[in-house]
Amino acid sequence: FNRLRLKHHGDAQKLHEILQMECRHKCGKKLASTLGLCPGFEFPSVALAEMSTSDDVASLHADIIDEPCSILDMTAGLGIDSFHFARKGCRVTAVEISHDAAEALSHNVRAMGLDDMVTVIEGDSVKWLEENDAEFDTIFIDPARRDSSGRHFSFSQCAPDLTLIMPLLLSRCSRLIVKASPMLDISSALKELGVKSCDVITIGTTKECKEIVLDICA
Repeated sequence: FNRLRLKHHGDAQKLHEILQMECRHKCGKKLASTLGLCPGFEFPSVALAEMSTSDDVASLHADIIDEPCSILDMTAGLGIDSFHFARKGCRVTAVEISHDAAEALSHNVRAMGLDDMVTVIEGDSVKWLEENDAEFDTIFIDPARRDSSGRHFSFSQCAPDLTLIMPLLLSRCSRLIVKASPMLDISSALKELGVKSCDVITIGTTKECKEIVLDICA
């Protein structure tokens, strides 16, 4: 793919086609269901493709939801979780801060025929919540755990910093679902968030934990 980029340097259309080829190559297995349902699926970047939730894990996230409801996906990214929530009958508001990712997400919502189920908003999801009085049955958030300084495990080091916005989140939903690092110290995390109790779900293979999900009742 890098050789192709060098060959077609300066040709925006060709470079876009190469990006889509590379992302499909990298995500062929983990997004087999999504790509099968949507041949015209667009990837905004290789990085987002590599970091995206797999179809299998997103399906497990959707299984946590007992019945169709309103959901705010605060860190939508590639939108895989949002799509699985929507296919379960939930009405999803998907907020994404990156312009390119939000544009690709909007395209993919239309391409998958989910216009009536998923509303895409480009912007900072925390500021968006602060600027309106929207309420949801469920808020789902997967804080960014990686930046230029490396990987992070505690919520105070993630983006957004959940320790600063818990009162806001819990005031806008009946249920808060937080995706966290498999390296999370659960007891410390609950203290950090000011949560006395919640359901803790571990998702992984028979050999290793892939992620921890906190299911918190507001």
